[in-house]
Amino acid sequence: FKQKTAYEIMPSLVGSEMCIRDSCYHQLKAIVKVIGIDYGEVRVGVSCSDDLGMFAHPLETIHVKKVDPIKKIIEIAEEKKIQTIVIGMPRNLDGSYGAAAKKVEKFLNQIRSALPEMKIHTQDERFTTTVAQRKLHDAGHSIKSSRQIIDEAAAVEILQSFLDENGKYQELE
Repeated sequence: FKQKTAYEIMPSLVGSEMCIRDSCYHQLKAIVKVIGIDYGEVRVGVSCSDDLGMFAHPLETIHVKKVDPIKKIIEIAEEKKIQTIVIGMPRNLDGSYGAAAKKVEKFLNQIRSALPEMKIHTQDERFTTTVAQRKLHDAGHSIKSSRQIIDEAAAVEILQSFLDENGKYQELE
């Protein structure tokens, strides 16, 4: 029995909801669930990949003053059976790393300590908040109304760019 990739299974998927036929479900177990993180000192946006590892969806915003973000990420990872975390790494326009990157690196190291078996990747997050804000505006949200979801939307942009760059993400060596 040769395990099929999601691309080979795609003809078995139906409609925009991509309902999975029962006969193909066992073949999708190799797909890795991934969460994307947009770190901020006030709010942390979290997104999650779909079951096919192709699309990022908003998951939640963690309010740092109310909830320990590391504990919440551990909880999400266990609940959703996450195997990989992608965290947005801020860069300056010239590609160099600045003070914000040092804060993200510190946060990333806390996640690594808490989840030592977790695969963690960084993703360039330049312009993700700007792109997310533009998409929310195009969808009819004002800056004020999008404030509570902008971090999730930026996390979606981070994760989606990772998924797009890596194809259907299964596992990077």
